[in-house]
Amino acid sequence: MNNLFRKNVVVRKSTADLMLGIIFLVLSLFMLLAGNDMFITVGFGSIGFINDKLFPIIIEVVALICAIGIIITAISDVKRDKRLLEEGKTPTTTSFSIMALFILIVGLFFYFTMKTIGYPLCNFICMMASYYMYGGRKIVLGIIVSALLTFCCYMFFGVYLSVNLPLGFGL
Repeated sequence: MNNLFRKNVVVRKSTADLMLGIIFLVLSLFMLLAGNDMFITVGFGSIGFINDKLFPIIIEVVALICAIGIIITAISDVKRDKRLLEEGKTPTTTSFSIMALFILIVGLFFYFTMKTIGYPLCNFICMMASYYMYGGRKIVLGIIVSALLTFCCYMFFGVYLSVNLPLGFGL
């Protein structure tokens, strides 16, 4: 399993840029068209178009413009890479760590289970997974480190900052 986390996938840079641009484009469009209504409520005192949604809309439009710019640049790079391959030259490549995929999976697990099983248990499980992914193999040390980090995070966010963190299981 250690070798799996250390593996890299090598792809052409132009292809990676094109995929990144498409991901940014989709996320920007989602936030612009649906995300603002889902996640932001307009408070009292808003006047006309100047309200709590204005700044996020500006940021989302800028992100959309950047995504389109990345896609346009990537398309020209794909054409350039095709010419390089026809000439027998090697195009620029980049590598991606497989660990990034596992970190994304752990983050999605945290997001989708936090309200159900609660912040403390969810954070503990994610800390244990991160400890294991980064090479930790001592179970007792992993439990101690995860419990301490979970306690410190809960004290900081839940007590000091008074963030309403779900305890899970209907609590």
